Amino acid sequence: MLVFNKNSNTFTSSLISETVTHGFGTRMSGNGRDTKDIQRYLNSQKIVYKTITDPEQVHGDQIEIVSAEHSEMITELRNCDGLITQDTGIVLTVITADCAPMIYADIKRNVVGISHNGRKGTELRLSQKMIKKLQATGSELQDLRVATGPAIGACCYPMNLVKENVEQLIESGLKKDQIDFFPFCTKCDSKRFFSYRSSRNVPNFPEQFSFVVQ
Repeated sequence: MLVFNKNSNTFTSSLISETVTHGFGTRMSGNGRDTKDIQRYLNSQKIVYKTITDPEQVHGDQIEIVSAEHSEMITELRNCDGLITQDTGIVLTVITADCAPMIYADIKRNVVGISHNGRKGTELRLSQKMIKKLQATGSELQDLRVATGPAIGACCYPMNLVKENVEQLIESGLKKDQIDFFPFCTKCDSKRFFSYRSSRNVPNFPEQFSFVVQ
């Protein structure tokens, strides 16, 4: 179940919250395009971290393994829409404004991931590739938990991003009780969420950030 936390202005998944710190952002939690907003949020929530990842999202299927060797406060990563780490203190982030953010966690091992799943990423089956990459690190399917955050709904977009990605996870071998998903539409609920289709005429339109760190 996804639960809204008034203190942090983020949504968290009960499937993941017992193992790692994470959140799906809203308008109130800050603009993910500005890494200073992400820093301010993390500091306000007293979240301990070593570095914040800043991926250059390109609507692809490239997945980056992030390690503790990244010592900068902000770790910029080129051409990737999926991130995985086995190290502590590394804040994995993606930004979205209608695309589906997805957070992954292995409840038995110290492995987490995050991905940015738009139409192209979904067509490229990025969520399935994330599962395969997690398995390559040693994760077992039965130990994985995945949550899909705020995204545009089928009511406002010809592709049901959440449904498509959930189906891909099930095709990968996950069971329904290992998957959490967000039931609202970012465009319909644009007072609470940034939405590209509600602000496409705005230059450098803002996006909410999602994150996971252990």
